[in-house]
Amino acid sequence: MKLSIIVPIYNAEKYIKTCVDSIKNQVFTDWELLLINDGSTDRSGVICDEYAREDCRIKVAHKQNGGVGSARNLGVEYAQGEWITFIDADDFVGSNYLNQINESTLIADVEFVHAGCKNYKDGVVSLNQRYDDLVSDNNSFLFRNFRGLVVSKWFKSSIIKKYSLRFDERMKIGEDYVFTVNYISHISKYVLNSCTDYFYRIHPNSATHQRRTIEDYDVALYEFQQQYNSVTEYIKRKNVLRKDCEYRWSILATDILTVILMLFDGSLSNTEIETRIKTDFTPDQISLIKKVQGLKRKIVVFLARIKLYSVIKYLSKFRAK
Repeated sequence: MKLSIIVPIYNAEKYIKTCVDSIKNQVFTDWELLLINDGSTDRSGVICDEYAREDCRIKVAHKQNGGVGSARNLGVEYAQGEWITFIDADDFVGSNYLNQINESTLIADVEFVHAGCKNYKDGVVSLNQRYDDLVSDNNSFLFRNFRGLVVSKWFKSSIIKKYSLRFDERMKIGEDYVFTVNYISHISKYVLNSCTDYFYRIHPNSATHQRRTIEDYDVALYEFQQQYNSVTEYIKRKNVLRKDCEYRWSILATDILTVILMLFDGSLSNTEIETRIKTDFTPDQISLIKKVQGLKRKIVVFLARIKLYSVIKYLSKFRAK
């Protein structure tokens, strides 16, 4: 079997039929579809079972709710294909999507395929990212240009199994980024594919659109540290120059600032906030804040440098909810 498609599902009855039908309608047919029902409380599980009865290539696993990372991990355990790809339950793909990407895997010794995608919001389609077709072993170029999401990518099963790569189930945001960075640190040759027939649905209920507060601080801190560690490990393993990763550092700069701002949402004193920052982050990580983008963020950084924590705490009350 060439491909295992893993779809984690949680209360997605509104979207799951569109997703699965788009897979069933593919020109490329050498696949198995693993629907991982992550403890849904709606009819998602019933719908999945109906599809499995109709098509022997579709398999369903029902599990207790544990998050998207745990659902994807279970799919990886069950996967029988030479390649693995992930599709989110609220997304869908064009009929030639798998066929076009499969052509990239026919290139000798390719270990990773990265395609683009389109955004889909309220029936409106817009381009998210598109690549020119390219075969390369340039680690710096790949690291500068890849998207952290695991969708619109193909991973070699043999590499995932050889290095026991799994999603970090403690993470709620960024677990796919860490998985992807850990994966590409073990590859040599990759393909960028110009296909953009993956449709990424944008809606306000996704985890990345939810406001996080002091109650989320410990998890958010852990997520930042895991992402930071994956980047630094990639640089070391692949001999990538730190200056070639400016885009990645700027993203991490935004992440660390977001985590630090959570401290201002609680009842901590200015001294306690300053102590936590010094305790929880290394000097190198703190230095990332210099790379933050956007006027509002730069104002916050300036206020922090001159230790006007009371002003930051006041401004934090007006952050979007």
